[in-house]
Amino acid sequence: MSGVALGSALAFAPLGYSLYQSMADPHDGQAHAALDPAHDCPARLVLDALIPAFLHGALASDTRAAQIQIARVRDDILSFMPFLSLDTQHELQQLFGLLQHRLARLALTGYLSTLAELEMAQRIALINSWRDSYVKLLQDAWQGLKELCTGAFYGDPTQWPLLRYPGLALYGE
Repeated sequence: MSGVALGSALAFAPLGYSLYQSMADPHDGQAHAALDPAHDCPARLVLDALIPAFLHGALASDTRAAQIQIARVRDDILSFMPFLSLDTQHELQQLFGLLQHRLARLALTGYLSTLAELEMAQRIALINSWRDSYVKLLQDAWQGLKELCTGAFYGDPTQWPLLRYPGLALYGE
């Protein structure tokens, strides 16, 4: 990412913060509404677009089954977010907000299009560019989203047969 793009992203950070500040505070009543899976919030829209890229190759080949898996992973991530540290919640909500703002998205991704409008190859290239970026903030965004996506996917007992994992044996069984 060029210095100009990074500068633009940082310049828009206060805008993204002010637009989505209420979602960053989990003690605010609006925060929980914003994380409600039925609510069209930036987190939901960004996750719906990026989960398939992070889990590319692991999702079911059947489109309907993959959509169900994506929705389950998204809902599990949104349900887990209140348990993250307040700083992490704030950073994630700020990232989600910035990725929904057109000019900030251009600075962070190089695309004016929404993430959902990008082809899968473009989404995969985008997250790989964050992973390989010299900008630690983008690396941290990749790492955090990757951990949330894979943790939610493989933490679901219905996915364990894919790994040939029998599950936990409980004491006394």
